[in-house]
Amino acid sequence: MTLRAFLTGVFARHALAAAIAALLSVLVAGCAPAGPRALVAGTDECGYCRMTISDVRFGAQAIARTGKITTFDAVECLAGYAAAAGDSGTTRYFVADFEHPGTWLPADSALYVSGAAVHSPMGRSLLALAPHVDRAIAARTYGGTVRDWATLVAEARGRVAGGDAVGDAHAAGHAHGGAHAHSPHAH
Repeated sequence: MTLRAFLTGVFARHALAAAIAALLSVLVAGCAPAGPRALVAGTDECGYCRMTISDVRFGAQAIARTGKITTFDAVECLAGYAAAAGDSGTTRYFVADFEHPGTWLPADSALYVSGAAVHSPMGRSLLALAPHVDRAIAARTYGGTVRDWATLVAEARGRVAGGDAVGDAHAAGHAHGGAHAHSPHAH
């Protein structure tokens, strides 16, 4: 076999492999969901604390580049998950709009009220609102402090680094009557 024939065969195999890889990536991307799905209270489980989702108004979802959806019972669980995962840019995060159940907001553009008079499943009293909501009105209406996604993830990153990924929120969920399923983070 001549060098030219050998190289032609090698390049042909690489071109075929590249074409197959490109086709597979298009097919996988085509199968990925366009956005979040409806959460099912009492059935879906939090991908972070393993608690059964009880109130979809506080829910959240992470959608991986592969299309895999991970559901969460509370914004603080999503923030902990995002903090632990790091920022690879390949996962999209969504939170439920507390005022419009069934409406999903990109986590990085939503407003968050923490310390609100409303009790969230994990006990941090944290809820998400649409970005156009007036911050002062949101703080007055819900009795808390308005925050942003970057702040929530930074705080969660601190808890993860301190070895308490869910701990205080997990205990607070019990304190407020949260019904936890089996959790790998159990006390």
